[in-house]
Amino acid sequence: MPTLRRQSTGKLLLLHDDQKLGGGGEGEVYRVLNVPSLVAKVYFPNKSSGKEPKLKAMLANPPANPTESINHTSIAWPEDLLLNAAGKVTGYLMPNAQGMEKIFGFYVPPDRQQNHLGFTYQHLLNTAKNLASAISALHNAGYVIGDVNESNVMVKDTSLVTLIDTDSFQVPGHKGQVYRSEVGKEEFTPPELQGVLFSTVNRQPEHDLFGLGVLIFQLLMEGVHPFDGKFLGAGDPPPIGERIKQGYFPYSQSRAVPFQPKPIAPPFAMLSPAIQLLFLKCFEEGHRNPQARPTAWTWRYELRKALDDLTHCRSNSQHYYHKSLTNCPWCERVGRFGIDFFSPPGQATTTQRKTQSAKTNQAAQQTAPPPPTITAPVINYFRASNNSITAGQAITLSWDVANAQSVSITGIGNVAARGSNSVSPTTNTTYVIEARNGPHLITSSVSVTVNPAPPAINYFRANSNSITVGQSLILSWDVANAQSVNITGIGNVPAQGSMLVSPTANTTYVIEARNGPHLITSSVSVIVKPPTPVIALFQASSKAIHIGQHVTLQWQVNHAHTVELDNGIGIVPQQGSRVVQPQADTTYTLTARGQGGLAQRHIKIKVSVSLVPPVSLKSPSVALNNPIKLQRQTVSLHAVSTTLPPLPQLSPHSTLNPVSVALLKPVPLFRPVIIAANAPLTASRRGRWHQRFRAAMAFLGRLSK
Repeated sequence: MPTLRRQSTGKLLLLHDDQKLGGGGEGEVYRVLNVPSLVAKVYFPNKSSGKEPKLKAMLANPPANPTESINHTSIAWPEDLLLNAAGKVTGYLMPNAQGMEKIFGFYVPPDRQQNHLGFTYQHLLNTAKNLASAISALHNAGYVIGDVNESNVMVKDTSLVTLIDTDSFQVPGHKGQVYRSEVGKEEFTPPELQGVLFSTVNRQPEHDLFGLGVLIFQLLMEGVHPFDGKFLGAGDPPPIGERIKQGYFPYSQSRAVPFQPKPIAPPFAMLSPAIQLLFLKCFEEGHRNPQARPTAWTWRYELRKALDDLTHCRSNSQHYYHKSLTNCPWCERVGRFGIDFFSPPGQATTTQRKTQSAKTNQAAQQTAPPPPTITAPVINYFRASNNSITAGQAITLSWDVANAQSVSITGIGNVAARGSNSVSPTTNTTYVIEARNGPHLITSSVSVTVNPAPPAINYFRANSNSITVGQSLILSWDVANAQSVNITGIGNVPAQGSMLVSPTANTTYVIEARNGPHLITSSVSVIVKPPTPVIALFQASSKAIHIGQHVTLQWQVNHAHTVELDNGIGIVPQQGSRVVQPQADTTYTLTARGQGGLAQRHIKIKVSVSLVPPVSLKSPSVALNNPIKLQRQTVSLHAVSTTLPPLPQLSPHSTLNPVSVALLKPVPLFRPVIIAANAPLTASRRGRWHQRFRAAMAFLGRLSK
């Protein structure tokens, strides 16, 4: 055995090959010699890879222990990691399930009678209740067993239960990662998973609830599987997996199935009416709708009530049955089959009588004196100061036993023959006192109902009570003393936590905290406002044009029910374009209206007037002294008219260089004029012509300013 150390302390652990307790496909389990309360699971070298993240996730979030108040471990959860000499994780430490046996050793009648004498039907009911409590604690912490079967449930003679092989459970990891349970047994697998490769699916609590129902049925029905029965069809009966898949529950009340209850099974009507109903919901209604299967907490609650409703037979104190029955069903089975698997301690079975007879005959041939007579112990009383308390309160157990070599009480241990003890159970608890004297064992029990205290919602709030569609908010809560917490629209949640939500409409979130019959609620309302319209795009192909040119407006709007362009355009689609031809500087406004309000964008288009290119106007050739008359011109711009005044007549006498008149301003607009003459001018006339031309040019200059 290699050297292994605890990760938390570095302490060396003493493990030896001769202290091996068992093994499986992934590793072996050993006693820890220097820490007797723990055992070590050591993985095979080729199986340890990838185990560390899952184990760390389990260590970071252990489930609650429903039997912590009586110092019993209901779930053998990892307590520390094992490191090899190289510092790598090679296994883990978990509580030692001492003095326990696998559950089938109790529900199989011959095994129970041989190895657990005095384990009554009351013990079987209590075992079922404790099993349901342990699985409920797992589900409340977000875990799923996955591989529910008879080999990973250990039971004590006191009916206490411990779940083992927890590293095979399905474990939620970081950021939504799931470490799946990749194994399962056919006879405990629900119909919807029959034939499915387990490594490809995330198990759900309702899958566990099918396996839980199977185990409870076997505990209460003398080991008979709920889908075992007498086949009514031709040929060989289908295998158990196919029966489960097809929903062939022999006790079905809503459909015909090709099976009858197994002849050796106890009558279904022997069960309390509430327990019968739970089995029908699990195996009949649950076949159609897996979520209809009773939760582990529901099983625990009804099994607790069934325990309270037990009575015992006047002929045999070991025969317990529901008080609604007229006759003892166990006495009827003894009469039918000749075997009593609940025979009182000291009452020999057929096999025991034969063995004892042989021993007696052998002893008769010897001369040794007969052994002394050992009398059975007597329990004068065993009682509780109060049989009904509220969680957190204490009671006093007191007892008086005579003629006993040893006396013990479940959850307390060995005690004196007479005494009292204060206990504070957190759940409904049946305390069993056992008095032993030689081969004689007698028991008595007292049940204490622990009424759950009302849960308390310390707070339930949102970081914002008003958001816009598409935004998110954080719900956070803190609940105390609750077995289950649920938020509408979200489902089951831990007692403390937070969650990101993105409602699309006004929403009221309601948190429900339940503890037994107590239910309290709190709510948070969130107003979800519609989004404000958004103008994602509003642009023009050009923001400066000349008169007569066109512009293309383009837009894109989100979250609006109406989009409008002004300047006579009107309603337009949320995305589009429009060609416009403004005649003057114009501002276009795009208006978007929606449930969330109004949005606007503006674009200004500047319109300018182009200068008309120079145009040469050549006067006709004229004879000397013929006059040239400048005709007055009229131009318009934006409805403004300007008329040139009459210009004087000119008589050219000589050829002039062409003269161009260009206006610097666009208003008013004149075409340039070129004047030409074919004859020379006299000096005097040339002067007058120039004088008048300069006057005309000055007038034009003033007009253009």
